[in-house]
Amino acid sequence: MVNEYTLEGIVIDNFLFGVAAVGHDGNESQVVFPEGLIRRR
Repeated sequence: MVNEYTLEGIVIDNFLFGVAAVGHDGNESQVVFPEGLIRRR
């Protein structure tokens, strides 16, 4: 399980990030766009 991941060397204004969960059975959740969770460095 991954709780946090850091992407290095990108300009965040050039990308739109979405997060989805995938279960062991292959079912995937809806994609959400976690605006409040993205930190700018």
